[in-house]
Amino acid sequence: MKAFIKRHPVLTYFALTFAISWGGILVVVGPGGILGPPEQTGTPNPLMYLAMVAGPTVAGLLLTGLVYGRAGLRELFSRLLRWRVGVRWYAVALLTAPLAMMVVLFALSLTSPAFRPGIFASGNKTSLLLAGIGGALLAGSFEELGWTGFVIPRLRLRHGVLTTGLFVGILWGLWHLIVFLGGRHSSGTVPPALYLSVLLCSFLPAFRVLMVWVYDRTGSLLVAILMHVSLTASTLILQPLATGLQAVTYDLVLAAVLWFVVAAAAMSTGGRLSLKPPGDNRGHPQTGSRTNPSGAVRQPTWQRITLLCVLGYEAAGALSGGILLAAAPDGRLMDMPVRIMHGFFRDFLVPGLILIGLGLLNTAAFVAVFRRSRSDWLLAGLGLGGLAVWFTAEIVILRELHWLHAMWGLPVLAGGLVALPRVPRRRATEECSPG
Repeated sequence: MKAFIKRHPVLTYFALTFAISWGGILVVVGPGGILGPPEQTGTPNPLMYLAMVAGPTVAGLLLTGLVYGRAGLRELFSRLLRWRVGVRWYAVALLTAPLAMMVVLFALSLTSPAFRPGIFASGNKTSLLLAGIGGALLAGSFEELGWTGFVIPRLRLRHGVLTTGLFVGILWGLWHLIVFLGGRHSSGTVPPALYLSVLLCSFLPAFRVLMVWVYDRTGSLLVAILMHVSLTASTLILQPLATGLQAVTYDLVLAAVLWFVVAAAAMSTGGRLSLKPPGDNRGHPQTGSRTNPSGAVRQPTWQRITLLCVLGYEAAGALSGGILLAAAPDGRLMDMPVRIMHGFFRDFLVPGLILIGLGLLNTAAFVAVFRRSRSDWLLAGLGLGGLAVWFTAEIVILRELHWLHAMWGLPVLAGGLVALPRVPRRRATEECSPG
C-alpha cells in the first residue's frame, strides 16, 4: 500500500480527500440530509462543514508524512511560516477576490437589484460579516494544508501553473458538489446539471490558477491561505441574492473577469505564468524542444495561420458588434429587440461593453501570435476561452441556440483546438526572477 501511495501520491490525495469529506458528511447528516427535499434537509449542520474541511487537511498531512516523512512535515511547517514575500503579494492575495466581485456586482446591479451585494440586503450586517470571516478562516486555514501544502507542489513537478491550476480548480469545484445538492439552492428555469456545473466550475478554476501563480512566486503557504480566506469571505459576505439564471450569469461574468486577471498576470511577467519550468525541482530540465530566440516553442505554420484567421475574425466581429450595441443600447443598429433577453438586462449596453473587451483581448492575441511574442498562445487561449464563456452566457440568457452562435462559435472551437494544446513551453534552463 505504501509503495502504491508513493507511486501515485496525487491520485491517492484526491481519493482520500473526497472519501473523507463526502463520507464524513454522509455520516453527520445521512443521505436524507443531502438529497432530501428542502423541508427535510433544513438548516445545514455545522458539523457538516467540519467534515468537509477535514478531507483536504487530513489527506494532505497524512500523505506528507507518508511520502516525505518528518522532513516533509518540517518543510510544510516552514512554508506555513514564510511571511517575508513582499507587500504586493499580500495585496494580490487579499484584494483580488473582493475587487473582482464588487466590479461584477456593480456592473450587473445596473440591470437588476437582485445583483446587489448580499451584505447590503442583509438585515444583520454585523452577524453576516463575522460569520463570513469566521467561516473563511476555517475553510482557508485547513483546506490549503492539502491543496497548496501537498498536491500543488507535486503537480508542479510535471505541469505548468496553468495546467496545475485548471486541474486542481476543477476538482476543487467538484469537491464542493455534495454541499450544494438538495433543495437549498434554487436553479429556477436553468437545468440543475447546468446550474451546478456553472456554480462549481466557472470561476473557481480561474481563481485557483491565480493562487498557483502567487504560490509559484512566493513559496508561501501562508499567503495561499490568506488568498483562500479572502475568496471565501468575499463569497459569503458579498454573494447576491440572485438565483437561477441570474446566479448563472453572475458566476460566468465573474469567471470572465478572473480570466482577464490571469491574462494580466501573465503579461506582467513576460507572458509566462510559471516561474520555473515543470520538473525543475526534480533536477530533470526539459530538453529537446525547438525554441526561437525568445524561448518559445515554434509552432507549425499551418497552426499559426489558422489561429491568426480565427483571432482576426472573432476580434473584428466582437468589436463591431460591441460598438454597435454600446452606441445604440436599444438594439436598433443590430435589429435586435431588447425583449429577447427576457428582462435579464435592461438594454444592450453591458453586453456591448463585454463584447468590446473580448474584441480587444482577441486583437491583442492576434498581434502577439503575429509577432511570435512570449504571450502568443496564452493570450490566444484566454481570448477564445473568454468568447466561449460569453457565448454560453448568451445561450442561457436568450434561452435558445441562435444561428449566430454557430457562425461565431464554431471558429472559436476550431481556434481552441489549435491553440490550447500548443501552449508553448519555455526553456527549462532559462533563469528568471520573481515578477
